[in-house]
Amino acid sequence: MGSGLIHVHDDFLSCYDELRAFADTADYAGEKNPVDGVIYPNINAKIPDAVRSEVIENLSDLLGRKPEKVTMFLRMSPAGVHVPHIAHHDLSMGQFSLMLYLNDHEQGGTGLLRHRRTGMSWAPEDPLFTAVAQADQNNTEAWAITSTAQMKQNRAAIFEAAQFHCALPVGGFGETPKDARTVLTVFFT
Repeated sequence: MGSGLIHVHDDFLSCYDELRAFADTADYAGEKNPVDGVIYPNINAKIPDAVRSEVIENLSDLLGRKPEKVTMFLRMSPAGVHVPHIAHHDLSMGQFSLMLYLNDHEQGGTGLLRHRRTGMSWAPEDPLFTAVAQADQNNTEAWAITSTAQMKQNRAAIFEAAQFHCALPVGGFGETPKDARTVLTVFFT
């Protein structure tokens, strides 16, 4: 990995049906992230053991080593429920991000982003650029999508967490756990 691209792996979980059945009836309460203190809506962090184990096993096979500092949760994004940060990076959560899609959706997926005015695509180190990114994090016109992974059931999209990205479509879709944008999110080092 480490190329600045999205690596896509279809049919990622053999236990996908178990995850889908769990996701359909799960409780999606908001969770406060201990790293940034932000309350994120529609999160369930109680992932079935079989799913957790297989994700780690499959990542181990891809990486050639066991992933470290693994954080895993389901996120549901129904239509009209906006996330706290549209354009964002996940560097505070780990070195890599994995999005395992639980829906098929023509406009759904993950988009890697470039800030139109500054050209930044990665988490900035300079406080000035950090301030610009934060000021524009919910201004979709300030960002261009440079690459996407289309949402498809049991597709894993893996990318470096320092890259700016967004959930697609912005603003989610559906209304219930069975039809809303739902993703198993995994951060790891």
